[in-house]
Amino acid sequence: MRALMAAPPTRDRPTLINSMIAEQRVLHGTGPPFDEDAARRPQERVHSRARDRVRCRLPTVTIWERLLMRQDWTLEQLVEEWNLEEGDRKLLGDKSGATRLGFALLLKFFQIEGRIPTYAEEIPAAAVEFVADQVNVDRALCTKYAWTGRTIEYHRHQIRDKYGTHPATEDEEDQLADWLADQVCPVEVDRDELAQAVERRCRTLRVEPPSPGQIERVVASGVRRFEEAFTTSVMTRLWARASATGSRVECWAPKACCWP
Repeated sequence: MRALMAAPPTRDRPTLINSMIAEQRVLHGTGPPFDEDAARRPQERVHSRARDRVRCRLPTVTIWERLLMRQDWTLEQLVEEWNLEEGDRKLLGDKSGATRLGFALLLKFFQIEGRIPTYAEEIPAAAVEFVADQVNVDRALCTKYAWTGRTIEYHRHQIRDKYGTHPATEDEEDQLADWLADQVCPVEVDRDELAQAVERRCRTLRVEPPSPGQIERVVASGVRRFEEAFTTSVMTRLWARASATGSRVECWAPKACCWP
């Protein structure tokens, strides 16, 4: 009884009560042996539902992880995706050392992802070693490649000029959010699918997809715009119907409470 009084008023109280009753029945010989696992199952179901709710509240982590290039590559995958073709070698020209290796990695990354990496850590270590062997450059020189400055800006310009693309501007990101709200959000609610739709749309428009963080913001903006437009549409129809039938529609809003 003392344990029952000390227990917090949660949904687990019925489990505690049932456990105490079962124990008393076992002591008095009036019931089957106490099954602790059976008594714990309702609580486990509650915890399982709680974990499900936590997973549902973290869609942005999934989006971020999905948009970043994977880091584990087999040899067969490296040969298929990171092998330098004849046209790639022509673009390399007479570049040498860290500049040659850095440009080759930017080029292959762009061909796979449709965008230029933002920082060196996005490029898998296995790909660095595989490409370094092809261009006859020590892979350690990858750390000497400068990710800011005129050299990398020129390399980005070369790659974009080759494929006729350009980085997404703020106006284009805003247009992507509008496109999501109008065309995709009415039929799709999964944030991962919305992010993939943004990437496909960028490739169709020959626009370099934004960074993973920017795509997250585009998706969030598109979802918010859709929800606002949907709410406005519903309220407009309700007011129109109320006006036609002479009914009265009241907007409910919670009132502030003053506690004594």
